[in-house]
Amino acid sequence: RWPTRRPQRKLLPAPKLGPVPFPEGERLKFDIEMLGAKAGEAILAVGKRSRRDGRGVVTLGAFLRSSEFLSKFYPINDQLRVVADERSFLPVESTFNIRENGKAIDYVTDFQQDRRLIRSQKTKDGRVLERNFTPETPLYDALTSVYAARRLPLKPGDKFEYYAWDGRRERLVTIEAVGEERIQTPMGLTDTLKVNVSSVISGGFIKPSALDKPRKKGTAWFAKDPYRTPVKLTTPTKLGEARVVLTRRWVEADPSATR
Repeated sequence: RWPTRRPQRKLLPAPKLGPVPFPEGERLKFDIEMLGAKAGEAILAVGKRSRRDGRGVVTLGAFLRSSEFLSKFYPINDQLRVVADERSFLPVESTFNIRENGKAIDYVTDFQQDRRLIRSQKTKDGRVLERNFTPETPLYDALTSVYAARRLPLKPGDKFEYYAWDGRRERLVTIEAVGEERIQTPMGLTDTLKVNVSSVISGGFIKPSALDKPRKKGTAWFAKDPYRTPVKLTTPTKLGEARVVLTRRWVEADPSATR
């Protein structure tokens, strides 16, 4: 059994998911700033809706590439593709390709949410490692967390918790809407809902000592527009705090592609 440390209480419940506010083919492009310079770009993509095993699903994609500046000492070219249940936005399966600083690691994850089972396949240096993990509740992941949050009718004062999977770790995530704020971005002056996000490792393919790592804290700003567009994020990384800012939003005519 893998080590876990979960609160011995019920989690703070989240509001019920509302209608999907973003269309097929939506693309969001972000600039990433670290160390006082542009460190890279990220794109979030909504693919085409389809059906799998009798249920509606939607494909989501995230792409992260380091800038010329950062690539000189830490090149990054990561891709994450997730098939999510269209009703709950819980992940069904995901493929996470990590290409960072000369390392190549691939995670393929099968989320059997009804059975409370995660089946993971990790490939590194030609070696394949298969592992299983038993979550306590249904799990989101890094990408479905963002899109599910856009479906929530959040208001200042709301606070809730959920578990998320990051490829090899389960994290207990706390979300707190702390207020409304008007911010300036390359997209213009925008009225937003400011949300504090924090998480702590609660289990996964880890050593027990990982459960003692400090809580990670970040902040997200969601536009008060019809799409509840995420326009800004600050988050800790291996290289220091990253500032992620939306620079463009558009809708592809062909949503079957996830980039």
